[in-house]
Amino acid sequence: INPSLKKYSYPSPHCFSFLSIIGQGCIGKIWKVLLLKPKALLALKEMSKDKIILKNLLDNIFQEKDILLSLYHPFIVNMYCTFQDKNNLYMVMDYAHHGDLRYQMSFIRHYTEEQLRFIAGCIVLSLECIHLKGIIHRDIKPENIICDDKGYMKLCDFGIAVKLKDKQKG
Repeated sequence: INPSLKKYSYPSPHCFSFLSIIGQGCIGKIWKVLLLKPKALLALKEMSKDKIILKNLLDNIFQEKDILLSLYHPFIVNMYCTFQDKNNLYMVMDYAHHGDLRYQMSFIRHYTEEQLRFIAGCIVLSLECIHLKGIIHRDIKPENIICDDKGYMKLCDFGIAVKLKDKQKG
């Protein structure tokens, strides 16, 4: 857990100010939130328990949680904590100030070779990290690569990722 979140022994939605929706999926929303004390911008993934059960995605959610908790890397979206209430499950993660790569590509039509090398380098380093841990992402696309406030690319959305068992790694 991020040190700024450790003071909350039981985080809840009341620890955050919900600013705007930055993404939406089949089971919930991703919010840009402000952690109230200390102040920090984060992303909060809110997932409906009813929709998770209806779509039989409980195993995927637990797999994503386990994978994200096992990772900490500058080019991967880091998860700081999880919690739940009566209706929803929540994951608190890094916030990407500059959106995803698809959004970036809508503004920048032609990248220089140097820019493309930088983007590719971030992606390769994130893949190297997860592959060394026996994790396969299975959904690499511009929408799952986000840009932080310093311009670095981060791999996100481990919803269909898998972690290989030790026998499968070799």
